[in-house]
Amino acid sequence: MFGILLYRMKDEKSYQTFLAQQIKTNETRVILEAPYKHKRVDIVTFQGKSIICIEVKISNFSKLLLQAAQNLIFSDFSYIAIPEKNYNKRIYKQAKDLSLGIILISDKDYEVVLIPKQNQYKIPSFYKFFKKSILRCN
Repeated sequence: MFGILLYRMKDEKSYQTFLAQQIKTNETRVILEAPYKHKRVDIVTFQGKSIICIEVKISNFSKLLLQAAQNLIFSDFSYIAIPEKNYNKRIYKQAKDLSLGIILISDKDYEVVLIPKQNQYKIPSFYKFFKKSILRCN
């Protein structure tokens, strides 16, 4: 499911929009900027009954890791998505230690380089609240 982008991505929003367009299919619902209490999750999608959260950043990767880890209290899987050119072994190790997945984005496609294990630490009441709120989106 790779696509071609006709312009060079220059900011976080363009990376976010590009990735959302790439992962959206007829069977996959994608929500941008999904609200959850006092924050927003960049991209939320469903795979079967699983809720998958994706946080996108082009810099400030320590904040990105924190945001994605926080998403684990109300999701089944949480990913970070970063420009391919910014990827390094340190980010891989930190994401793996936090049970996060990694998506690398280039100007033309994306690649999942780390698939996380299903989250077993979500808080059921937070999960139900988030699911209810995102089902009302779109």
